[in-house]
Amino acid sequence: MNNVFDKIQTVHSSTEGWCSWSKAQTLASIVISTQPEISVEIGVFYGKSLLPVALAHQHTGKGLVVAIDPWMAEASIAGQVNPQDVEYWNRQAMHQTAYEAFHKKVYELGLQNVVRIERKKSDDFEPPADIGLLSVDGNHGEQAIRDVERYAPKVKRGGFLVADDIEWTGGAVGKAISLLPSMGFVEMYRVKNEHESWAVFQRL
Repeated sequence: MNNVFDKIQTVHSSTEGWCSWSKAQTLASIVISTQPEISVEIGVFYGKSLLPVALAHQHTGKGLVVAIDPWMAEASIAGQVNPQDVEYWNRQAMHQTAYEAFHKKVYELGLQNVVRIERKKSDDFEPPADIGLLSVDGNHGEQAIRDVERYAPKVKRGGFLVADDIEWTGGAVGKAISLLPSMGFVEMYRVKNEHESWAVFQRL
């Protein structure tokens, strides 16, 4: 078991992005312990949080992860209320660089059989049934609410949802996760510090 986490940590540390090692470990641990047939991540970018999930699927020899991201500046800035966020994300060249780097790593790591790339907006993808792990880290405007409304009901009983940036400016992500109890989700725990804010929910 230690060997697979050594590999995951090596890949994680060499991948650009903002996912902490703590969160990456959590995502990979969920996959290894529950062995879902399907995981889904909304908002991939360089793959810093998705690649650990994919490597965990590869380790168990079971299931795959669907990588949903349009890699489009237009989609990233939609609904953002902070001018600095709009300025940062409104760069298509950056998005294309991230996509190409992620795509390259998938092939370099031999993850083609466990990663299904869907380069499209989450609104334009039909959520699969019986999701075992759903990672919600896409657009943090009102889109976050729509993502939870459409994808969370597809998480199977006993499955997990991990929401990132739950205190993002504007409050949409907070509103999104506030919908989860009505869908049968229980908050397991949350992490909040100066660098990150994310939470883990299980559908019971």
